[in-house]
Amino acid sequence: MKKKVLLIDDSQDVRENVAEILTLSDYEVITSENGKDGVEVAQKILPDIIVCDISMPLLDGFGVVHLLARSPETAKIPIILLTARNDRDSFRKGMELGADDFITKPFEEAELLRAIEVRLKKHDENGIHRNGSGDGFLALMNDGKSLENFRETAGDGTIFEFQKREYVYREGGQPRYVYFIESGKVKTVLLSNDGKELMTALYGEGDIFGHIAMLEEAEYTESAIAVEPLKLHALNKADFFSLLGTHQGASAKFIRIMADQLVETEDKLLRLAYDSVRKRVAEALVDVYRTYTLSNGNKEIEISRQELASYVGTATETVIRTLSAFKQEGLINIVHSNIIIKDLAGLIRMKN
Repeated sequence: MKKKVLLIDDSQDVRENVAEILTLSDYEVITSENGKDGVEVAQKILPDIIVCDISMPLLDGFGVVHLLARSPETAKIPIILLTARNDRDSFRKGMELGADDFITKPFEEAELLRAIEVRLKKHDENGIHRNGSGDGFLALMNDGKSLENFRETAGDGTIFEFQKREYVYREGGQPRYVYFIESGKVKTVLLSNDGKELMTALYGEGDIFGHIAMLEEAEYTESAIAVEPLKLHALNKADFFSLLGTHQGASAKFIRIMADQLVETEDKLLRLAYDSVRKRVAEALVDVYRTYTLSNGNKEIEISRQELASYVGTATETVIRTLSAFKQEGLINIVHSNIIIKDLAGLIRMKN
């Protein structure tokens, strides 16, 4: 039986061209020329997937996603948004509302067909519902029974242990697992062409990582390295999507995580470009302190000067000088190689 695609676009040329492509690819295509009519058609025919433009009269694509997400009958339908815009705000807004994919015009025929194929396959195999009820996987991993639930699904055969400086995965690799940290810490890093390391995030006990590449069905864009002895519980791809499918709110929650992380990454790039080294070091200390405090409850940070420099995006010598200044100002103390936070409020004021 042919899959039904609802195409919503106010451009007649786009509707005709895309409809022809989809029809030749053995889809049943229904078209609508504006968002208001598109919502009514979707509620009537319940298509397998919707391809929808953002900029339209009467009701734009964001409105379409919002209205369809409110109804149990249409909330589970995958939606791919089309737009001529190429900005992160549009992407984030669409994903937060519950869109499943986002394609920028002009696009290649193969890009659209692949996006439709992937979303239909994921929907059929895993039963992932957007904006559904239930706590979902994120809440599952954050409640008091998180480790037990993860163990139950992952099984005894997917517990991994890594020593300090060992790679959990490398940039360019294919995602095989989503990881939950039972103990230890892991950093994600990017490597420049000249081999310099930029730390993008630091994860500690109770954190989840590796899910972005899995959800995007893309290669890893960064490497994950153990900062200290590390014990991980892992879900393979099939079990991960199966678990998402059994907890209806999980898909929407992970989309929000991805959107938030995009904003965080953009903010970090802006800070690297415009903030002073003092502000960036203060912010890095606060971030690292919070990660360490969650796991050991004290104010001591065990992180090398090189790692801190890679997190800040500056030279190790510059970080050392800045830490010395912070010590003289009474913000921190340094004992051997460890940093002890003495004035957290002062560091927070400085980073803000």
